[in-house]
Amino acid sequence: MGVNTEFSVDYSTNIGMAQGTYSIDPHIPQSHSLPKGWEISFNAWNPVYANGALTGEWRGTNYETVTRDYIAVSMPAFDWAADLVENGSDGSLGYATLQLDNGQRVRIPVAVTGKGGSLTVSGSFYRQQGNLLVLDTKATIGEDADAKQYTIVWVGTATVAGGSTYNVTFASAGDKYIVQPKGLRKVTYNLTGYIGAVIDESGNVLIDGESGTPWCLTTTSASGTVN
Repeated sequence: MGVNTEFSVDYSTNIGMAQGTYSIDPHIPQSHSLPKGWEISFNAWNPVYANGALTGEWRGTNYETVTRDYIAVSMPAFDWAADLVENGSDGSLGYATLQLDNGQRVRIPVAVTGKGGSLTVSGSFYRQQGNLLVLDTKATIGEDADAKQYTIVWVGTATVAGGSTYNVTFASAGDKYIVQPKGLRKVTYNLTGYIGAVIDESGNVLIDGESGTPWCLTTTSASGTVN
């Protein structure tokens, strides 16, 4: 996923705080939350005495590694990540928290990557294929090592021949969505594609609170008929 999921905690210097930062990429849903299963290595630290007095040093003992299939994880509000990316800023989102077996909590700094800005796109991201409308739901933008894949969410209207017009939204976890015929009448679609849309692991599309449309980096359009 390109995100850091290995952390250490030095209780002699910063109690309960992880050394390292977990990074969220809004365009990678799997990065939106820390894993639930962990392998944990414990090391008990004891103070070092010399001549009956504390030296100020600590010595690690009783090193042990355990595996846990589930550890309670809390994440900072994800909307913060979208706000940071939309404004073109990198920075801290707050802290994720892991609660271990004995109730001990570990805080992990969380940051956002893949900050926003503008995307330059060319060409179309849809095609009429016989009586079907094929919509691209992924767009790879950039050259070679700098290329990055973005999600496209399509929103618009469908007009039934001789009938009504209604609102539609199309998205897919794959790289395309095929609009199928509905009944025997022709349906005309006029759509806006939101490139760089953010979809969480539950399949929810992140909506811009001001515009009421999917948050995105740029838009494209599509039109076609299905019958």
